[in-house]
Amino acid sequence: MLSPHELVKEVSKFLAKDYICYVHRASRELTEIEISKIDTPENQVLVSQLEGKISRYIKCKPMPTQDMIWVMKNFLLEMTDDELGKELSSGLNRKKPTRNFLQILESRPDIKQHWSLFKAEQYEDYVAELFIKDYNY
Repeated sequence: MLSPHELVKEVSKFLAKDYICYVHRASRELTEIEISKIDTPENQVLVSQLEGKISRYIKCKPMPTQDMIWVMKNFLLEMTDDELGKELSSGLNRKKPTRNFLQILESRPDIKQHWSLFKAEQYEDYVAELFIKDYNY
C-alpha cells in the first residue's frame, strides 16, 4: 500500500498527463484512465464499475484550466529573466493562453525543465487538497 505522500505524487503525475484517477478509500489502490481513451469499450466498462461504487473511491480529475492558468501566472513570479517573463505574460493575456504559454516554453528548453518541476509541485498541492477535502488524510 502506498503511503499518503507516495499516493499524492503518483496521482499528480497521472493527472498532469491528462488521466482521471480513482483512489480506493480503504486500500489506496489507484486506477488510472487516460482521458483520450475513456470511450473505449474496456474503459467504459471500468468507469461504469467504478462509478457504480463511487462512494468507495475518490475521483481525481486534471486541474481545471482556470487553475492551471493561475499556476502559470505564479510561475511568472519565479522568473529571473524579465524579457521571458514579459513574453510569457503576454502569451497568457492573449486568446488560448495555455497553448501560447506552452509554445513559448517549447522554444526555451532551459526554462522548460524549471516549469516541469514547478508544475509537478503545484499538481502535488492540488491533489493533496483534493484528498484533504474528500478523504480526510
